[in-house]
Amino acid sequence: MEFVVVLILVSALLFWLAGRSSRRRRQDPASPVRTPEAAPTTGSPAAGKPPERETLTLGAFELWGSNFPDTEIVGEAYRRDSFRKLFKKHALASGQEYYGDAVLVPERNNPHDSQAVRVDVDEFEVGYLPREEAQRYRPVLDRLLQDGRAAVTPVRVWATNSDGTWRARVTIALGEPGEIVPANGRPDGEVVELPPNSRQVQVTGEEDHVEAIAPFARGTRTGVWVSLHGIEKPGTRTGKRVVEVRIDGQRCGMLSAVTSTDLLPVVDRLEAAGKVAAAHGYVRGNSLKADVSVDVMKAGDLSEDWIAENLS
Repeated sequence: MEFVVVLILVSALLFWLAGRSSRRRRQDPASPVRTPEAAPTTGSPAAGKPPERETLTLGAFELWGSNFPDTEIVGEAYRRDSFRKLFKKHALASGQEYYGDAVLVPERNNPHDSQAVRVDVDEFEVGYLPREEAQRYRPVLDRLLQDGRAAVTPVRVWATNSDGTWRARVTIALGEPGEIVPANGRPDGEVVELPPNSRQVQVTGEEDHVEAIAPFARGTRTGVWVSLHGIEKPGTRTGKRVVEVRIDGQRCGMLSAVTSTDLLPVVDRLEAAGKVAAAHGYVRGNSLKADVSVDVMKAGDLSEDWIAENLS
C-alpha cells in the first residue's frame, strides 16, 4: 500500500536551555506526521536490525502537562546512524544539541514487547521509552492512535562523535499519563486555543461547582479543556468583570481579579467575534475536594503573529 505523506514545517524558534542556544522546531497540531508502524518480523527493538514497517500518516497532537525535556529514553546506543543523519541534516557539529519535536509511536505489533513505545525525531528512530514507563503510557497513546493522531512532545538530543563513534543522550518532555491528553472534548463553537505558558493560575470558587468538576477528580492531575468567558462579577454593584471558567459548558469557578485583568482583553475580543476562548485546564483531587487550575498565557504576552491570526 502506498501512503502519501506531507510534512509541514510551521515555524522555528531560538531558545536557551542551560546556557546554550539551540533551534527548536514546532509542528502545527493539525499537520500530518509520518509514523512507521511496526510489523511482525525478526529483530530486536533494542539491538540488531529494527523491524520492517509500513508508513502511516497521522495528525499531530502536542502533549499537555510539560514543556521541559527532562525524561530519559533508552536504546540510543543501537541507533548511532540516526544521530549522524539528524545532525548532518541540521548542520550541527559533534557535541551540540538539537531541540525539536519527538513523536511517540506505540508499536502494537512489536514481536518482542507488545507494549513498546518508540521515539522518533525528525523521522529518525532514536530509542524507546523504558519498558515500565511504556506500560504506563500505552493506554493513552493507543487512544490517540485510534483517533488518528500521533503524540508529539518537545525533545532534546545531545550527540557527539569525538572518537569516531556517535554517542547520544535523548530526553523528552512528558507529564503524567492523566494530564498529557485532555479527558474531555474541545468546547463547542468556533474555538480559539489560548497558548499555554507553563503558568498555572488557580480557579476560585470550585467548591460551589462540585458537580461540574467531580467527573474529572480522579485522584491524580487530570487534563481538561476549559472555556473562558467574561462576566460581571456576581454580588458586585460596580460592574467589575472577571473571567468565568467552564468545563463542558458548566461553570466551575472564576479567576481572580488580577488574573482576569490579564486575560479579559483577549477573551472579550474573541467573544465579540463570536468565538470561544479555550485553554488547558487541570483538575487535581477527589470527590470530596478538588482544585482547578488553568495554564494560559497573559494577553500582554501573546505574539503579534498570534493576534493577527486569531483576532483580526
